[in-house]
Amino acid sequence: MITVITATFNAANTISEAMQSIRSQTYPNIEWIVIDGGSTDGTVQILTTNEDIVDYWSSEADSGIYDALNKGIDRAQGDWILFLGADDRLAKDDVIEKIFAQPKMGDEMLIYGDVRYENAIAPFLSNISVKTLFTTPCITRGLFTAGSYSMRDGGMTRASN
Repeated sequence: MITVITATFNAANTISEAMQSIRSQTYPNIEWIVIDGGSTDGTVQILTTNEDIVDYWSSEADSGIYDALNKGIDRAQGDWILFLGADDRLAKDDVIEKIFAQPKMGDEMLIYGDVRYENAIAPFLSNISVKTLFTTPCITRGLFTAGSYSMRDGGMTRASN
């Protein structure tokens, strides 16, 4: 099973695209956990009317995104964890299947894929080096983490500035 964790706060304008992205995946064994920080904009209503795709969700005040992601990690049942922002979407309907429907890959603990950022000016593709991946606090987009390794043991911490 693959667990997708989404932390939200007042994401009613964007979460539907993330939801459709999960819903349209061809990989059959996805657990989606949404941890909401107490939204007041209709996010909770969207989650309530889409409980067929959301395996677990909660809405309560939290201490920020890392607190929410840790709550999701605590609930995760998957062999792999992916963090998907409420304003993000998976690039193609078969992206998870292409990664995980293959024979056992080995002892990998992290799998990183390219991320395409889009904005009103122009889209661009991130090219993050291995050095950047391991020296930058909490790069989560495009990163699958082995559930047995993940951050379950120590949790995520807020980066100091």
